[in-house]
Amino acid sequence: MVDFNTLRQKLPHAVNERLDPWLETAEIFSEMRNPRVMGSMAPSAVRGLILKSGKRHIRTDMPASHDAHFNWSYDHDQPEMQALYERAKQAQWNGSNLPWSTSVDPLNPELPLAPLDLLDLDAARSVGIHLNGPDRMRMVHSMAGWMLSQFLHGEQGALMASAQVTEAVPFMDGKYYGATQVMDEARHVEVFHRYLSEKVGKMYQVNDNLFVIIDALMTDSRWDIKFLGMQIMVEGLALGAFGFLYQYTQEPLLKELLKYVIQDEARHVHYGVLALRDHVTQVLTPRER
Repeated sequence: MVDFNTLRQKLPHAVNERLDPWLETAEIFSEMRNPRVMGSMAPSAVRGLILKSGKRHIRTDMPASHDAHFNWSYDHDQPEMQALYERAKQAQWNGSNLPWSTSVDPLNPELPLAPLDLLDLDAARSVGIHLNGPDRMRMVHSMAGWMLSQFLHGEQGALMASAQVTEAVPFMDGKYYGATQVMDEARHVEVFHRYLSEKVGKMYQVNDNLFVIIDALMTDSRWDIKFLGMQIMVEGLALGAFGFLYQYTQEPLLKELLKYVIQDEARHVHYGVLALRDHVTQVLTPRER
């Protein structure tokens, strides 16, 4: 029997490029153990990993199938969420007031955008790649540009998803707080895009896997699944990534920008925990949990 990898080596490069998205998708699905999860993720995976919908055009349309929930009683009975809403109002900040006059040189080894240790020089040398000082800084510049670009794309996803959740959440205190998060996410999109455009000078397309997550959350009709995916999983991961870069970057403007974004993101995760806590324990059936 012919080994598959050996067969691939004999195929033309153009054919292998066509095969790669299908093989990547198959590998991801092979790791899924829940058929329902596999079925719900399949359309998004096809659009993101195979059709490359996030990269084919400068705009992508996603159908929204959730219900907008109006609450005519205006119940105001969740004190923890009310307190979070008050903190969110008081903590609003203006991205235009960041010190944008700060000079940023992405190739300055004294003030690197990202930690230099992200580059595994030993691994590079083992395959014959030898990076001198300027090469290393150019690589760090590109890595930081890619990372910040994914932050930007993720924040646009969070902007759209938080707007959907604000419509769909059934309790009024959630709508009040949700409106502040929509404002937060819009501000994050603004400042990350401005930093990439004016200071980094590089912007990369959305990662296919990130697109799949955004697509799945945006097109799901269930507000609690949107909440779980965005407020707990995506925002939690984003908080960790922002915290990592904040800790290690030495570029002062980026550090200041991330400080404010992290404060917002911590509130968003807290909101997700508060909103889902009672819903999961009191509303959902054991099977739905």
